[in-house]
Amino acid sequence: MKTSIKRTVLYIPAVISFLLAAAHFSRINLNCLVIVSLLLPFILFFKKPLTVRIIQIALIIIASEWARSLFTYIGIKNLNGESWTRLALILSAVILFTLLST
Repeated sequence: MKTSIKRTVLYIPAVISFLLAAAHFSRINLNCLVIVSLLLPFILFFKKPLTVRIIQIALIIIASEWARSLFTYIGIKNLNGESWTRLALILSAVILFTLLST
């Protein structure tokens, strides 16, 4: 019983990362990736080592998408002459959270 509770608690950050990714993909109208981001955490119900690897790889890919978005948005902010410091801090925190949830 305690093992399943520990496992569930360890999976919460990953699920939150997938929800954030789904919101991001929804914002840019990538509905296929929204569905994948929402459904992928359900493979954690299968207690196989491969499922954890798949989740880890997906989270690394999501973190790289956040990094790509960060640089894209910084470029847009620079073109508009706006400050991008807050944007960089927030997205850097999201990237770090996503990577730590692997």
